[in-house]
Amino acid sequence: MYNGLVKLNTGITKVYNVIMMILLGLMSIWTLFEVIFREAGVSVPWLEEFTIYAFSWLTYFGAANVLRNDGHLSVTAITGIIEKKNPKARKVLAIITYIIVMAFCCIVCYYSTMMVIKYNNTGSTTTNVRWIKMSWIFFQIPLNYVIYILFEIEKIWGVATGKREVK
Repeated sequence: MYNGLVKLNTGITKVYNVIMMILLGLMSIWTLFEVIFREAGVSVPWLEEFTIYAFSWLTYFGAANVLRNDGHLSVTAITGIIEKKNPKARKVLAIITYIIVMAFCCIVCYYSTMMVIKYNNTGSTTTNVRWIKMSWIFFQIPLNYVIYILFEIEKIWGVATGKREVK
């Protein structure tokens, strides 16, 4: 079952990588057009808005990859001391850390879902493009936090069973 979770998360990571490449390409094109139009004296406000929203989505997708690979900040001085004296304590510390991160992700996921529901019920739209609902823009937050939770479950399970090395 652990291997199935790893395969699922690997598939999600691959899809995220493709989406990030597409978003980065679109952002580059939109920004280029923004500059060209601005130099020509023409204002196209929706281009800037799309770029901002794409950058927001890109940030959350990128954070997923970093989280899965333990690339976020950590205090290695403390874990290095613990690892030298007691490698089992290092494993326990890693699991506790992953559980705390997962609890935080669950809280953010819950409250961001409530926010998306609120925006959906009010019918709020973006400033310049009236057919895009703000709930669609904010949906990225609970979506990505569900993925972050899956990644944390993989790490906890892997470290607890010895199938994943503590970084």
